[in-house]
Amino acid sequence: MPSQGSSPPINLPTRDEKLALQGTSGSPSSLNRYVTDQDPRLSGFGLLTLPYQGSVAVGDLVSPAAGGLVKCDPSDTAKMPAAGMVRQIVDGSSCVVQLLGPITGLTGLTPQAVYYVGPSGTPIPSSALGDLSEGDILQAIGIAVTASTLSLSPSTYLVVKP
Repeated sequence: MPSQGSSPPINLPTRDEKLALQGTSGSPSSLNRYVTDQDPRLSGFGLLTLPYQGSVAVGDLVSPAAGGLVKCDPSDTAKMPAAGMVRQIVDGSSCVVQLLGPITGLTGLTPQAVYYVGPSGTPIPSSALGDLSEGDILQAIGIAVTASTLSLSPSTYLVVKP
């Protein structure tokens, strides 16, 4: 029977496999088996260019409606649920919307806090839910990963504030 520590268990990755897990960009190959989010080909994931109605701005949460997206309003069922966040205004009638995933470049987020659709149609932390009125729709839209990154994942579970 071999002594403990004499040979590594079979399921441990080799040094080369560990290095490959760090991720790179480029085409997968025998030396580059794990292509990660560092790959520029993955940068547009979850982004759509869609028409909008009314007034929307970068950072607004938007909901699908007949004729285009509308800025979310938790007090108006016709302007809920949130489906994504505006990332760019393309022109006077269309915008780029992110539906899912990390949104970077934000400021003042509370790490590990759950964020909801706020009364102004932008994300608010759970600690600010008092800003919503009785009868407003509560919808979680993501979690702050850092003070500047929100992991966007709009919930399909909606609750009316008592």
